[in-house]
Amino acid sequence: MMGMRMRRGNGLIAAMIGAVLLATISAPSASAADWNGRLVLDQGHLDAIHMELSGNALSMNLREDITGNKVIRPASSVVIHVTDAAKAKVPADPAYRFLGSPGTDFWLIPQVQNPDVVWAGWDTEEIEKGQLRGDSLTLRLSGVAGPGAAVKLYSTGTFGQPVPMIDSLAGLLDITVPANAHVHANWAFSAPGVYDLTFAASAVTAAGVSVAGSATYQFVVGDLPSTTNPVPTPTVSTPTDPPPIDPPVGGNSVSQSIRASIAQGDGGLVLSVDPKDRSVVLPAASLAPSGGYWMSRGELRPVTVTDTRSGSPGWNVVGRVGSFSGSAGEFGGEYLGWKPVVSKQTADRAVVAGVAVVPGLRSGEGLGRSATLGSAPAGSGRGVAVLGAGLELNLPAATEAGTYDATLTLTVI
Repeated sequence: MMGMRMRRGNGLIAAMIGAVLLATISAPSASAADWNGRLVLDQGHLDAIHMELSGNALSMNLREDITGNKVIRPASSVVIHVTDAAKAKVPADPAYRFLGSPGTDFWLIPQVQNPDVVWAGWDTEEIEKGQLRGDSLTLRLSGVAGPGAAVKLYSTGTFGQPVPMIDSLAGLLDITVPANAHVHANWAFSAPGVYDLTFAASAVTAAGVSVAGSATYQFVVGDLPSTTNPVPTPTVSTPTDPPPIDPPVGGNSVSQSIRASIAQGDGGLVLSVDPKDRSVVLPAASLAPSGGYWMSRGELRPVTVTDTRSGSPGWNVVGRVGSFSGSAGEFGGEYLGWKPVVSKQTADRAVVAGVAVVPGLRSGEGLGRSATLGSAPAGSGRGVAVLGAGLELNLPAATEAGTYDATLTLTVI
């Protein structure tokens, strides 16, 4: 999201945009409480897996925006409660067969926020580009304990099709997470109960030092058990090392077989911004030549799309701004417009900028409605693209002096 602030004084208007990618600040959950010595979180936004790099130490915690803003907690101190508000039916579409038989129940933490369900993702926002070799790390599901004996994560493609990311029963265990990224996906649980999911992260620093970390996250699906000492659920250990391909060979020379593979569905779609370059200051507004309204122009800070998914299903980045509000009143997001541009893309891509959106004062709907910043058609989009936009703010001449805030949300699908 991008927070937007406007101030007017002495006949001048200034606006500032600060970007925090896909972060949501929610009111504290009314049902947040302690259970089994843990804080229960059942609504609002959290990064279930929050990864940071300090020197050669890679840490894994949980970061939540439910009891405060970006509160970091040890994974062992929180239970993520997936209530029955998350209960769904496996669709009849054969593409969802990996979730089970059509019509059977499952519990879903969705990729797109549902205000009645906890919204869980993962992030590396505190790891700056240049700190890790390849600007990425590997996140692995290394252990599962729970009544379903498996956990399945999948993303939703451009046309609504599911793209499996992690499925311990199918052998999909690893995903690559870029540095300075914030990711959401669909988490699917096949049965109610207590799940302990162990994730391990590993990477190589820019200096060539291997770093690793791990943590176990507890999810309770369905009702919270009434006892504070629930019966342990069966543990299913996920293999971490492949078996040897050939028996040992001796003599004057030896050989090793090395096999590499990229499974269909591996990879991900990530939208990110540089944490040190997420603010835009629009110049002080001036009266339009007609004298009928205030106007100011500026530039959106770079927005990076990283697509590592197999099959190149394509993607679409859309944005929308809410109402500006302040002590002097409020006005709608339709007064902001943009002219999107594609500032960088790999040579084999066909990324296109969205059409210009005209601010409301010029007979347009502005960004009060969702508009496309950039897109990649099906069959393209793998790699990295950087999007931007020229911003245009037009306000009525009668706008009261004061400070106004709004939020611009960018989403990639």
